[in-house]
Amino acid sequence: MPYWSPTGDGLANVDHQKTMRIAIFQLDVPLQSYSRDLANILAELGHSVTLCLTNASSPRLIDSASLRNVRVCMIDRPFPILTKLYWKITRHLQSMFAGLRLSVIDPQCRRMARKALNDKPDLLIGIEKRGLVIAGMLFDELDVPFVYYSLELYIEGHPWYQDFCQLRRQEIQYHRKALATIVQDRFRAEVLMLANGNPRGCVVELPIGVRRLAKRIDPDLRTQLGIKQGSRMVLSLGSIAKHRLSEAILDLSDRLDQGTTIILHGPTQDPRYRPRSRKNVIVSNKLLPESELASLISLCDMGLVVYRNDVVNDRLTAFSSQKVAYYLALGKPIVTIDNESYRHLFAEFACGETFAQVEDIPRAIEKVSADYERYAKQALAAFEKYYCLDNTIPLAINEIRACIQRRRPSL
Repeated sequence: MPYWSPTGDGLANVDHQKTMRIAIFQLDVPLQSYSRDLANILAELGHSVTLCLTNASSPRLIDSASLRNVRVCMIDRPFPILTKLYWKITRHLQSMFAGLRLSVIDPQCRRMARKALNDKPDLLIGIEKRGLVIAGMLFDELDVPFVYYSLELYIEGHPWYQDFCQLRRQEIQYHRKALATIVQDRFRAEVLMLANGNPRGCVVELPIGVRRLAKRIDPDLRTQLGIKQGSRMVLSLGSIAKHRLSEAILDLSDRLDQGTTIILHGPTQDPRYRPRSRKNVIVSNKLLPESELASLISLCDMGLVVYRNDVVNDRLTAFSSQKVAYYLALGKPIVTIDNESYRHLFAEFACGETFAQVEDIPRAIEKVSADYERYAKQALAAFEKYYCLDNTIPLAINEIRACIQRRRPSL
């Protein structure tokens, strides 16, 4: 299958000036900044963009006003309780009759999606499983090329598999019809394509990224977090939980250099990780608005990235974790658990160091600190090539158009 990535030769050159009507579907989870940035950048390139959301995927973590020149359509039932009732009945029927095959898309949602497309689009993009399925259904009806944008490897073997196993059959069914698959890197592409029966469409690599960020210094933030002046700050953004090895990181408090402070900053559902401070380790659960993240990251010297290695979706995160993009965007080297994903990144850009066990984190921090400026410069270089959405999205959509042109030369 044709494969494109920022490190490869790419596909055929196409006309950058010709615009398309593009419909994007995200139905599963609240709209994240990278989905918003995808829509915004496509609109900035001159494409006509319609973003179709449901109550489940409406913006909560980002400001909906940050969607610019993008037509937003809600394609859910007007009352969320009706949607919940529909899925409750569907799950009950499927649990009673194992062979019963019901659609994972609410028929009302499908009708509203079709109605939202005033003009026949040139391209459909389905984000995650339900986005893929509804895009595939519209392909069956309209004969419009569609793309599967995969964010998570929720496949067999994942600890949460039971939560989405009913989606897998239709995910595989429609993935095989997709013109192309957007996935973060070659490692994740190989896992996804094998799990879904090796669909024949193009594969386009698009690492999870952010737009360029300006360094912002908020002197009050250091005081609010309780960080000593002159302390070397190592920031760990994201969920604070046992599967993120948070307890083991807290236990590092006596092993860290006196001049080093680790900040665990993120949400938690475990009372053990409520705001507290140990020697050299601080826990902060206060959620910052997106606009203040740059200030927090600007305060730190490096980013700590810890995922479990025994689950493929968590292990292959060098190009699929947004916090990696945030750190590198502001020139912050990263310290991360060792696996093939990060070794691949560091082989090209020496923007961080790996550790085998949590106990080795202090050693990795010291190694980065000993040659900090070199690591910081490499962090910015890695960001520009792989994680800067202002660079990568225009290239990715150009490659998707090349896939379309091979099927439909008139576009």
